[in-house]
Amino acid sequence: MYAVIVNQQGFVVNDCVILDEDNQPLDYELKENESVVSPFITNNLGTEFIKRKWNGTEWIEGATPEEIAEWNLKHQPQPSQPSELNLLKEQVINLQAYEVEKVEKRYMEVTNV
Repeated sequence: MYAVIVNQQGFVVNDCVILDEDNQPLDYELKENESVVSPFITNNLGTEFIKRKWNGTEWIEGATPEEIAEWNLKHQPQPSQPSELNLLKEQVINLQAYEVEKVEKRYMEVTNV
């Protein structure tokens, strides 16, 4: 089985430690004020946290409003760059429009309209 190690404030210190038969971490020495939390606690299932925090009974969002704003800024969708194909399509459309304009202008000259 595995678990999560949290510090005294409830923030994750180690996201995945393997536990022995006595539910003690293998290859990890718990420091003072750290504790083992089962990752199988299913409250807030499907919720993604920016800075996951254990409050003693459930996982909650531990990020400050400033940290959330910074995360949102870093993870906002970037405007997509036009692909080479789309650029070529746009050029073809522009050339077609230019050719139509030239034909119309020539027609106007020939017909004296």
